[in-house]
Amino acid sequence: MTCAKNLWTATARASAGALPALRVFSELLCERAGVLAIDRKRDSATIKFTEQAQIEPERLARFVAQSKGAQFSPGGSAQVQSKVNPAG
Repeated sequence: MTCAKNLWTATARASAGALPALRVFSELLCERAGVLAIDRKRDSATIKFTEQAQIEPERLARFVAQSKGAQFSPGGSAQVQSKVNPAG
């Protein structure tokens, strides 16, 4: 699923009245961040970056080291585990 479509789907549930603006915003946000796609599964998400993504390697390495279940692949994607708390 593309980044913009995934963000748009998530925001669509939150505010149906502002859908066109949210879709444009999510597309711009992904483009600016260098995110090619976000593939969401039940308990994790994989973020695929473009080759031109301006990511600070030190910050990404620190995030992966500090986040339980997070991984980064040399192919340009990061996988993160979702933190679901049923109690709220």
